[in-house]
Amino acid sequence: MKNRFRPGSRVDVALVGRERWGDENLSLRYLASALKRAGHRYVILSMNGPQDMGKVTRSILAARPAVTGMAVSDSDAAIDSFALASMLRKEAYGGHITCGGVFATMARFDILKRHLEVDSVVRHDGESTLVAMAAACLAGRDPAGIPGLTTRSGDGEPA
Repeated sequence: MKNRFRPGSRVDVALVGRERWGDENLSLRYLASALKRAGHRYVILSMNGPQDMGKVTRSILAARPAVTGMAVSDSDAAIDSFALASMLRKEAYGGHITCGGVFATMARFDILKRHLEVDSVVRHDGESTLVAMAAACLAGRDPAGIPGLTTRSGDGEPA
């Protein structure tokens, strides 16, 4: 499921996470597959450390997706992801920033309390939640209350 970003192309959702050569991120691929089935355009952007932050930021700003989703599976990924979210907001990115993964699910309330640039956290399996969030954000609706999503308003129903 190769996906290449073409500057100027329309993208609904940017998915960001670790993806080293020869080791695809299966979680991102599941999310991408769900988005594709629902008719959403997406791009997967590899961020394997701070050295990738500038390139990923430029790609997101160029694509202007309605949603940017970050894979936060552990504390190392969290550091890079929250720095990216901060950089995006400093560059006036106005889309919805969400994160998901094991670490994000477990620390969701602390993440939303400490990282104001992050709008929501997807809990557990995020395929249906992300598809619903993309549809809501593209329609200009607040995604709070979508099953499987935690916002500063609290936990939505389980997905």
